[in-house]
Amino acid sequence: MAHVSVANYTYGTDSPQAHYAGRTLTIQEALDARLIADPFGLYDCCPLSDGASAVIIASEERAKAMSNRPPVYLRGTGQHATHSMSAGWPGETLAEWPHLKKAGEVAFKNAQLTPKDIDVAQTHDCFTISEIIELEELGFCKKGDGGPFVASGAIKVDGAIPTNTDGGLLVYGHPFGASGARQAIEICKQLQGRALHQVKDAKFGLTHNLSGTCAQHTVVIYGKEPVK
Repeated sequence: MAHVSVANYTYGTDSPQAHYAGRTLTIQEALDARLIADPFGLYDCCPLSDGASAVIIASEERAKAMSNRPPVYLRGTGQHATHSMSAGWPGETLAEWPHLKKAGEVAFKNAQLTPKDIDVAQTHDCFTISEIIELEELGFCKKGDGGPFVASGAIKVDGAIPTNTDGGLLVYGHPFGASGARQAIEICKQLQGRALHQVKDAKFGLTHNLSGTCAQHTVVIYGKEPVK
């Protein structure tokens, strides 16, 4: 989990809008942090932030008329909800989020893509373990391999799936209702080639957001080109 914290601090520290702008973090600092709830330390938990965000959704024709930047296309979405209370948890353990897996499968089908096609992702990293589970359930790595996957550098800007490239909820901050749109903004910047931590040749991006006790999941896939 410390590798998630460090990666997100690396991304978010030089963003002037980030909650923790200007702060850096090492693996040892993450491991030695004040305990919040075993096994989660201070840097495993996102802050509660103030903020706002907005996106504009328009037809291709209107989007091109409104801006000289290339449009980003919504290629596919998926949403799945299972329960309203933690007592109704659908998985055998809290580390299993089958409802996210289903939302992802629908989004990939609608987008006519697979996890291997995604160049950059934004996930709901309210806790470090959340990002690890989300990478597994979305198909970016095998179930149970999320820890070694992030430790290998896979979520870094030059890794297999650069993730939360603006610092995510953990570092950029989490103003609740504004976080989902903020994720979309970062993916749009990545696909337009103007992100602070730019992923080389990014063509497809993904956002994942959740609500409740991981009860409702929404996955959106974006592209530089529309579905043909």
